[in-house]
Amino acid sequence: MEEIKPPKIENKINVPEPWAEAELKAEKITEQELEVYNYIFSEHTKVIPFLKGDADKRQMDDQAFLRRIYSNASKTFGLGEKEAEMTFYRLEILRVNYRPSSNVDFSPEAIEQNMPRYLEYYRECRKSMIVGAAMNRDHAVSWRPEQFKVGCTALTLDADLPDDQPAIHPGANYKPTKESKTRCAEKHAVEGAILYNTKLIIAITIVSKESTTGDPSKSCGALHPCLECRRMYRDLLKKGILREDSIICSANDSELDEEGMPSVIQEMSVKELLDLYKDDPEE
Repeated sequence: MEEIKPPKIENKINVPEPWAEAELKAEKITEQELEVYNYIFSEHTKVIPFLKGDADKRQMDDQAFLRRIYSNASKTFGLGEKEAEMTFYRLEILRVNYRPSSNVDFSPEAIEQNMPRYLEYYRECRKSMIVGAAMNRDHAVSWRPEQFKVGCTALTLDADLPDDQPAIHPGANYKPTKESKTRCAEKHAVEGAILYNTKLIIAITIVSKESTTGDPSKSCGALHPCLECRRMYRDLLKKGILREDSIICSANDSELDEEGMPSVIQEMSVKELLDLYKDDPEE
């Protein structure tokens, strides 16, 4: 096997995030531990090319990818591979459990003012969201012989995080039997986000090899949200959790382009989607 040389660290994060700064002041972590964490975190969030093959092969490749990250971190910082891995997960737990002391303004006026910045953030991470949705699809469960599977990612602003740190929530469809109630990937992601006290859904990304759920659809090659999901969107609009300019991105990866991304990607605002289906029957 070819030896993996430790990479040079670029774009080092010199200013800790609020959670890390608080832990540094409390002397719970060291500067080197923070550098190890920042390096591994940045490698974790890199876009992994779409993998052809079944979910088991993808999972094996993902595990090899993680082992490579910890090996590189070990060589870069002069640590044992297990020590680098445990440092990352210890600090990741601190990050997830951190609750900022400052109050973030989630008023409609503040969100209106900041929405262009939130949408720009979505555009910067759209590729990663599509890849993440495809990987989430590996956890989908379908009763259909042809295995109808959908993956989803939702980009949100959560009350427990600073407004400049959107969160990404995963989702996958679940219907183990024909008689069981459908649990769509989008609903899975949105319900998970709401559990984390989400105040705004900036964008939702859907990935499937299908182009229709079987319901009447106006899609052009990529799967559109089904009737139940569109009803959910209308309800979220009324509650203010979703906005008309929030983005719905649908990707069909039955074929890939030269960069290994889905050849069909459709993007529209929530308003454009719901206007397209304005003839939906009421509940």
